[in-house]
Amino acid sequence: MRRSPAALAREIMALCTLASTTAGVQARHRLRGRGVDEEALDLLGLPSRKELVNAEAAADASSAGRNR
Repeated sequence: MRRSPAALAREIMALCTLASTTAGVQARHRLRGRGVDEEALDLLGLPSRKELVNAEAAADASSAGRNR
């Protein structure tokens, strides 16, 4: 079954958000390993694990609509 352009766009955006959030969490982890404190990481705007979980849920919800 074909999806609407809007549904496809939502799924693409959710996947892009997931990819960028994953990269940000990885950068946060690397910097934390080098001794950068949490306050500095927050000031850099790097996403947290909680934000990654939310991005994963949004991507899952977006792709779940495709499987219906």
